Amino acid sequence: MPRTYIPKTSYFAPTRIEREAKSLLSEYVADKAKALEAFDYFRKMVESNPDDDRAKGEMLNALSLSIQTNDKQLKVLEAMIRMRRDNIQKSKNIETLSDDVSFDSIKDLVFGSDNEKKE
Repeated sequence: MPRTYIPKTSYFAPTRIEREAKSLLSEYVADKAKALEAFDYFRKMVESNPDDDRAKGEMLNALSLSIQTNDKQLKVLEAMIRMRRDNIQKSKNIETLSDDVSFDSIKDLVFGSDNEKKE
């Protein structure tokens, strides 16, 4: 009887998410190549028969698919950048809190230091 897979690390560990993002990006590259190939095919059909409205429509659909894959790639990259930035900020906050914790240091973390308020 098969056993349920229990990962040793968190499902949302940064390395696991990065691996999934890389696989998504490679899939998007393949999808874009197929969409551009379909566009070229329908473009050749339109060149041979300019009155073929269905081929023109399919050519536009292939272009829109190509554009959508670009948008999805950018969204994945933006999410990865946000995740890294959040991890860096969390690690900085943990380091500052682990030093000397006082009411003034917490107030500076929350509201900013006096130097930042003057500028």
